[in-house]
Amino acid sequence: MKYKYALCGTIVMLLLLGGCGPSAEQIATMTASAWTPTPLPTATPTPLPYDLTVAVIDEAGAPIAGADILFPESVNGSNVKANDQGQYSWKDLKGEAVSLTVSAQGYLNAEQTATIQRGPNEVNVTLKRDPFGVLPSEVCAPDQKVLYMEDFQDGKSLGWPTISLGVDGNIPNGWTLGEESENKFLYHANAPSPSGDELEAHVFNNFVWHLKYKVIGNDADMFFMWRISHPEGATKRYVAVMSARAKPWMVRFFDTPSGPNPMNTAQASLKLTEDQWYNFDVAYFDGTHQVWMDGKMIMEYKDPQPYPEGTIGFETHLDQSKTTQFFMDDLVVCELNAPYQPPQ
Repeated sequence: MKYKYALCGTIVMLLLLGGCGPSAEQIATMTASAWTPTPLPTATPTPLPYDLTVAVIDEAGAPIAGADILFPESVNGSNVKANDQGQYSWKDLKGEAVSLTVSAQGYLNAEQTATIQRGPNEVNVTLKRDPFGVLPSEVCAPDQKVLYMEDFQDGKSLGWPTISLGVDGNIPNGWTLGEESENKFLYHANAPSPSGDELEAHVFNNFVWHLKYKVIGNDADMFFMWRISHPEGATKRYVAVMSARAKPWMVRFFDTPSGPNPMNTAQASLKLTEDQWYNFDVAYFDGTHQVWMDGKMIMEYKDPQPYPEGTIGFETHLDQSKTTQFFMDDLVVCELNAPYQPPQ
């Protein structure tokens, strides 16, 4: 009998303990919790970089291809050139500050500052036309490539090392810059230039060379030279001699160590008037040389054995005893694909 009461007590105890434990639903929840992964810490997002595109446009909103852009805060910090759409882009700049100096041939320089945000940014810079600056489209025909251009409006003579020395006041070679009503031009007076003032690092084959030219005084001549080359210590060149004291003529020079060997090739009936600006053009195409004044051809020469391609230059025959002054402006060289024809 006592075993019967003991068994009953054990059963009752087990039932009581079972009633105090978790339910089936609680056990299932606890099991699922045990298998849930612990969340990882959230990573800090990388901030967007500072990206910038500069668009250079004119006052009508048209892009200015090839504009020079100086952006000191950029990675390289040096001048860059806008593409054919007038744009240049930078990626991952160091900060938000932007200061730009923009220039282009035929336009006034512009400076602009901006504060950019993270991500892509675009800044437009509008350039105003320089009333005395020259645009390539104003001189070279649409099918002609611009090979060289200098209007002196920036106060420099790009590519002319000996002329620049005079303009900068470093040597008294007679070259300087003049100005009338904000138009800047190059002139030469009162001192002999070096043996030849040549355009550096430019070689032209078929081309037309445009410039404006004026002379005051009639006691000296000036040489306009083209296809200048220096084979083995000699110099080959073609020359148009222009002044107000004699009619223009064209010369084929071969300067050897023993002295020059000139050959006169053509002469014009035109006599230049002092203190008058002329549109002066020298054209060369496949052996034929031409000199034009104000849209009229005044000299022509066909060379059966033309000298090799070369650069352009000046030579002045001045000294302190002479009073003649030579003036030039808007030097432009265009590549020719056919014989030259002046604009109608």
